[in-house]
Amino acid sequence: MPERTLRTSVINFQADRLEEAAKQRRPGYLEAVRAASTVVSDDLWQMPLEDYQRIREEYSYGGPGTELKNLLRKIGIKATPNCQCNQRAKVMDERGCDWCEENIETICEWIKEESSKRGMLFVKSAVKLMVRHAIRRARAVSSKE
Repeated sequence: MPERTLRTSVINFQADRLEEAAKQRRPGYLEAVRAASTVVSDDLWQMPLEDYQRIREEYSYGGPGTELKNLLRKIGIKATPNCQCNQRAKVMDERGCDWCEENIETICEWIKEESSKRGMLFVKSAVKLMVRHAIRRARAVSSKE
């Protein structure tokens, strides 16, 4: 796994560890890391911390909250520093797929609330489909583990 460089805005990592780390991530992780990295030496690569965090999150396997965040990111909707998206995704991940199915109305209300704050259109039927898809993806991932 990458070695963190303290108090800088870059991540340094050993190139030979990259393929091993990729086995723990979604397909495409290796290519994304290579595209965002700079080769410092034969065995040392470097990438901006912001890119590392984005790639790590995007290619992580996770629960329904993580899956929902990944789906939303693909259509251009990202967590901001002043929203509750990350906290709510964590709640969804911790409580699991069954809880999310039972509380889909609550999750839709969370998304409706955030949509309103951002001045975005909210279509409940589309949001429900996306939440259900995130739950299916999370279940598929957990069945592979």
